[in-house]
Amino acid sequence: MTEERRAEYTRLLASNLPMLRKACDMSQTKFAELIGINRSTLSLIEKKKDMSWPLFVSAIAVFDFHPNVKKITEAIGIDYNEINEFLSGNSGKAVDSNALEK
Repeated sequence: MTEERRAEYTRLLASNLPMLRKACDMSQTKFAELIGINRSTLSLIEKKKDMSWPLFVSAIAVFDFHPNVKKITEAIGIDYNEINEFLSGNSGKAVDSNALEK
């Protein structure tokens, strides 16, 4: 998965986070606790519409336990299959040998 694709996913999720949280019936405080940040950081993410990749992965893990919300995330363009392949190391892409040297 390219850096651009990850950035697209994080923007999509951050932009829709308030709606997705509400679909889970979760307050900012509860959701923030589940993904390992404080409420004020979550509030900032929801305002700026941007989040880091590690927070994206944490949020997707929470939504994965809510079948209706998982359907919504897929409807807004987040491909769980692509994410699962990437996170499992089975993305089918060759490793960049230059990255290994760094």
